[in-house]
Amino acid sequence: MGLSNFTEAQRVELHKYAGLSAFNLGDAPAAEQHFLQLLRLNPDYVLDPFAVPPPAIKLFEEVKKKNADALNMIRQQIAIREEQARRDAAEAERRKKREDDERKRLDELSRNVQVKVIEKRSLLPNFAPFGVGQFPQNRTEWGVVFAVTEAVLAPPG
Repeated sequence: MGLSNFTEAQRVELHKYAGLSAFNLGDAPAAEQHFLQLLRLNPDYVLDPFAVPPPAIKLFEEVKKKNADALNMIRQQIAIREEQARRDAAEAERRKKREDDERKRLDELSRNVQVKVIEKRSLLPNFAPFGVGQFPQNRTEWGVVFAVTEAVLAPPG
């Protein structure tokens, strides 16, 4: 089972305990390897002087000094990754804001929809006497009023 199943913080702790265990068993090269792996994950890691004996801290600090240039490169890489992550997060936030604004705009537009009903009617009532056009439009009262008025006012003959 590899260390890929663990988070970075868990891997740091595993290498710390493995390094301290190797140191306590007298295996300084293995302890150095684990301390170096720990420092590759977190180049600014500091052992707790209240929990770790001074000789182990001394070996840890020696590993730090021996690999100072490599650790500086790792710090730079970490800074670049963090900056990229910040930029990606900012871009994702901008994209989300644009999507939310677009969604709001579409919602607003969909609320302002006007429905127009266009009715097709026959042209024949245009050629009929005054008031006949009221009947196809279901305005029968007005149609009757116009028809009666037209009949009463029609010239004799």
